[in-house]
Amino acid sequence: MAVLTQSYMTGESSGQLLYQTIGHCFDEVVNQYPENEALVVLHQGIRWTYQELKTQV
Repeated sequence: MAVLTQSYMTGESSGQLLYQTIGHCFDEVVNQYPENEALVVLHQGIRWTYQELKTQV
């Protein structure tokens, strides 16, 4: 397997690209910061923590 060293958006990378899905990265954030606010929608009165957002999605 070839190692990816370029990104479509930024071109040449200083390191290797991550081999993780967005879902995996999100789960890591939820595990680290479950009580931090993740989503705020003022006009609908929504203030969800990362744990609440994960439950909704």
